[in-house]
Amino acid sequence: MKTLLCVLMVLFCACSGSVGNTDAGDAGHDDGDGHPVSDPAPSDGDPGYCDIDDAVTPWPAWVPAWPGSGRNATKNTTFTMLADGSDISNLRAEQLSAQSVVVAWETNGDSDSTIAWGTSLESCPIGYHRTGARREHRMLVAPLEPSTEYFITVRSRDDSNSDSEILSVTTPALSSATELSACGDITSPGDYRLAADVTADCTCFRITAAGVDLDLGWHTVTYAENTTDQQCHGIYANADDVRVHGGVVVQGGAGGDLYSHAVAGRGADGLEFDQIWLKVDRQDAFGLRTMYSSNVSVHDLVVVSGVRDVTDRHYPGNRGIGLDLDPSDATGTVYDCILFGFPHWGIVMTGDDRLDSRPTGGQTRRICNNHLFADMHATNGYAIGMAANHIELDHNEIRPLHNGRAIHYTRSNGFIHHNIVEALELIEGDPAQGYAYYSDTSDPHSPHDPSVCSWVVAHGIRVEGGNYSEIANNEVYVYSLPEVSFGSTGLNINTGTGARGGNEVHHNQFTAWRDPGSIQCSGGLVHTVAGWARGEPPAEPADLHHNRFVSNGDILDIEDPSLATSTDDELVGL
Repeated sequence: MKTLLCVLMVLFCACSGSVGNTDAGDAGHDDGDGHPVSDPAPSDGDPGYCDIDDAVTPWPAWVPAWPGSGRNATKNTTFTMLADGSDISNLRAEQLSAQSVVVAWETNGDSDSTIAWGTSLESCPIGYHRTGARREHRMLVAPLEPSTEYFITVRSRDDSNSDSEILSVTTPALSSATELSACGDITSPGDYRLAADVTADCTCFRITAAGVDLDLGWHTVTYAENTTDQQCHGIYANADDVRVHGGVVVQGGAGGDLYSHAVAGRGADGLEFDQIWLKVDRQDAFGLRTMYSSNVSVHDLVVVSGVRDVTDRHYPGNRGIGLDLDPSDATGTVYDCILFGFPHWGIVMTGDDRLDSRPTGGQTRRICNNHLFADMHATNGYAIGMAANHIELDHNEIRPLHNGRAIHYTRSNGFIHHNIVEALELIEGDPAQGYAYYSDTSDPHSPHDPSVCSWVVAHGIRVEGGNYSEIANNEVYVYSLPEVSFGSTGLNINTGTGARGGNEVHHNQFTAWRDPGSIQCSGGLVHTVAGWARGEPPAEPADLHHNRFVSNGDILDIEDPSLATSTDDELVGL
């Protein structure tokens, strides 16, 4: 089984392949736009390599440290589905601009990613590391100085080997743009560049003209510094064909009223938000959200949320990145983003209604190559919410900073593959006193009633009414800890009356671990199960095959044969 699972990992699909990135061509020529890109340096071990481990991150001090080394720090299971192989090839520069460049490479197996850079071969003082496991690597190098040569060192490691290479690039001069030195409305099309840090009492930039490119120039936008009684935004785009990129957006001391956003778009077609570091920390504040918008691309963001108060978990709840797509054929992508500490939902796509028949086409929306580190404080949140049809979800790493569920699928024609998932739900108080970390100021059950155990169960991948999906080659680990946790489910398929079903689940590993001492509710110990199918019989039962289910509790629980079939699944008790 292990050999078969590793071999199937060859079916990786590069995230960069469908989000608009173009190969820069052979290194040593140019990046496709005439910007010089040199050949990679000699192979690993030759003179000239800097000490990549001494690099410090380019991010502001409020960005948390990367949480651990990944790959299940609790050691209660082994990630058996990762095929090792760290040899680097096709190192190249993409999207080279005056103040940033995206560096990409491939490895022959699944490995992590580290990058560092400087202006000499021997020195790379700035850099960062990304855990997870992938074969297509893509990392942002920023902020940079214009018209400057940089030497960029990359490294990939698997469980036992590593490989490093060096690339040099020269940034071009700044292009022509209208310079801005204060907040205000942008009412004419064109290219704009921020020339200084700016602060606004409420909303800073409101874009109402189509065809605007707003380069933040790696300056800081502070919004809602002195307003508490109206919704405020760092940047608000209400026009088509707008790109905002290259800077920092932080919520000010007053914070604005409920549901303020660091970055927001509404009623627009063709929005791109990229290379932005966001910080929010006031009640109900969102990181980035688009509403009633189509053809939206969000990438290379760092989102830090210190929000702990969520007024209403039902609508709109709280989101780190939320794309509300409209109309039904609207496309959306979220890739290469890093989210820390979101209290409810991490990345969410919402849109059209669930389909009643199996579609013939593939996926038109994508969430890929992101890292999500949750600290959930509101009921029924998930790291990723798939509440729109036709979403491909792949190569994401989901791990809780402290607690959090992982993937929630509720629509149609989803493809969930090659994700590394950990989920944990824990409480912060004594349940005998009626308190749990799950809070919601509008919820009559808050503080949490410990008898309602279903609210505090860790789910790795939960299919709740979703249909016609393929779930493959994921590694999922869920666990509960002594005295602070209830139960956990690795795979949870829940179908209601009239559900269509038709979900295929194959070549995954689902592990559920319950430490002795996990809390009992009044109804007894909550289910800890690697795989669970429950609910009303769907029109098409789920097809489970060639998975590995591992647990020291229940392993695979199919409550009714009409819910799911299991073929060639490996069941392992711990």
